[in-house]
Amino acid sequence: MKLSRFFVLPVVSACSLFLIDPAISAETVFTPDISDITTPDDLPYPGPVDVLAINLITRTGVGPCEVGDYSGCTLADVNKDIDGHDAFKPEIKVHFQADDFGDDGSVSNATLRLRGDSTRLTEQKSYRIKLDSKDNLWRGERKLQLNKHPYDLSRVSNKFSFDLMFPIPNLPSLRTQFVNLTIDDVPYGLFTHVENVGKAYLQRRGWDKDTPIYKAENTRFLMQDALKLDENGKPLDLDAFENIFEIKRGKQHFKLIDMLTAIGKTDNDFKKDVFDKYFNRNNYLTWLAVNILMGNHDTTERNFYLLNPVASDTFYFLPWDYDDSWGYYHQPKEVADGEHLAKWHNGLGTWWIQPLHRRYFLQPDAVNEIIRAVTEIKEKYFQVDVMQQKLDAYYPVIYPLISRTPDIDGLPVKANTSDEEILGEYNLVYRQIAALAEKNYQGFLAGIEDPMTFFLNRPVEKGTSVVFEWDASIDLQGDAVSYDFEVASRPDFSAESILYAAEGLTDTHYRLEWDNPNGRYFYHVIARQVDDPENHWQISPEFYVDPVTEQIYENVRAFDIKTAGEKAATPPVIPDTNNRDTVIGDAKDLVTSSGGGAYGPLGLFVLLFMRAIYRRQ
Repeated sequence: MKLSRFFVLPVVSACSLFLIDPAISAETVFTPDISDITTPDDLPYPGPVDVLAINLITRTGVGPCEVGDYSGCTLADVNKDIDGHDAFKPEIKVHFQADDFGDDGSVSNATLRLRGDSTRLTEQKSYRIKLDSKDNLWRGERKLQLNKHPYDLSRVSNKFSFDLMFPIPNLPSLRTQFVNLTIDDVPYGLFTHVENVGKAYLQRRGWDKDTPIYKAENTRFLMQDALKLDENGKPLDLDAFENIFEIKRGKQHFKLIDMLTAIGKTDNDFKKDVFDKYFNRNNYLTWLAVNILMGNHDTTERNFYLLNPVASDTFYFLPWDYDDSWGYYHQPKEVADGEHLAKWHNGLGTWWIQPLHRRYFLQPDAVNEIIRAVTEIKEKYFQVDVMQQKLDAYYPVIYPLISRTPDIDGLPVKANTSDEEILGEYNLVYRQIAALAEKNYQGFLAGIEDPMTFFLNRPVEKGTSVVFEWDASIDLQGDAVSYDFEVASRPDFSAESILYAAEGLTDTHYRLEWDNPNGRYFYHVIARQVDDPENHWQISPEFYVDPVTEQIYENVRAFDIKTAGEKAATPPVIPDTNNRDTVIGDAKDLVTSSGGGAYGPLGLFVLLFMRAIYRRQ
């Protein structure tokens, strides 16, 4: 990859590295480096704010619709492809015509398939169009990614994010375009086209076309058996590999494995042997700061790319998918449904669970550098008036589509109400977006004082006693932490259900003489900053789902007593639920790599995956 241009900023002085006050931003935290990633000044983006028309006519052939032969598939078959990870990927031929792409006279000139992950389960789908020709392209692109963003009430979060990122150094953005899609003369409404990250993406920026690029899918930043390579650097099991890292470009992947292996070691020098060798500081700080300000918490194991230039060990974060940003959890429907971000996401908690980020956060002065980076980017690129101008430019071109069928019928609102009420809810959310960067910033500063999240072990029965253990909760400012511990007969920890309680514990374990009957019980732990326990405290990411009401109880771990209470009377039975204990067993048993706390990284991601399933139902 060519790195011929570099974004130059004033060199930071040595003393400024130790500033504590985040409001001080006279000098930049982004010290220029020869390895900084840049894009050409003449990259044709962003363009005018408009909505381009795309018209498709489907061409159904004669034959089956099955793996290996999709000749008889229809649009209905495409729309039924709700599992993006199985082998069945129905694809149909279409005739593509659009603004900037006239009728070429062909019967078909492209293919159409579904795209996305959880969005496949929604009524309004997202699509990928691939032109047959490698030369006759639409706006310089062969693969068109049309995103419906069914969970985003504003329907602009993704484009808004990439447009805001365009002038920010060290984080290459993507080209986006509003699209009005019609298929077989039926209106499908507003979509956002997002530039495909691949060969053309690289060439458009003057970079080597063979640059390895990986799309994070279920990434743990640790080496796993699924990522093993053959002697040529190719995956032994491509499907297993791409369930973790989808390969967008690149022929061999030794550097990726070297980087993951280095992160997983516990005896190396993180700064010298990991971060400075495999990552670019300015790119990393910018990516993290942008996600914090946009409120994009769905970037732990997915929704980003890693780019590894040819002849370089460095991996750069590239942004992807921001439809969960800009107040998703404050949308009226999510509030009404009880959806919210758990407390452990505050501050840097979202990224703490990843070993790469955790090791970086624990470096001397790292937290101060992150605060300064977030502050600087907010002040330079997230001014309220600039953001409002962009939103004001979008509104008149998308609102005519939003306010009519089919878009108005699929907006995620509280209930099936009148069009007037739906649009009132839409406008309310839209008007609040420009103020959210400042709100996210203040929430970040408040949350960074909280201790970090931690994990609860499965209790162990030892004779007539039960031993409880949990990970230590680390305070990034070095403040002392204590623990409040409770055991209950019900997951709501109502006063009458609490069986044992202890406060102010300094150890991360507790032994109880058990005198209750065998059966299912629950425990939780709250970590508190000793100097300010009421304002700065933290919970674990454990959760329990009530099998009848499907209510989620956060910071709750279920456990079964089988022998310690065998002499007591049998209590009322609390049925098994679909939490991770009864669905996948103890996450600790799934660990195949070192690190990651009580459960290790693999168990943790299964835990978070289960939580995500309930969120999207």
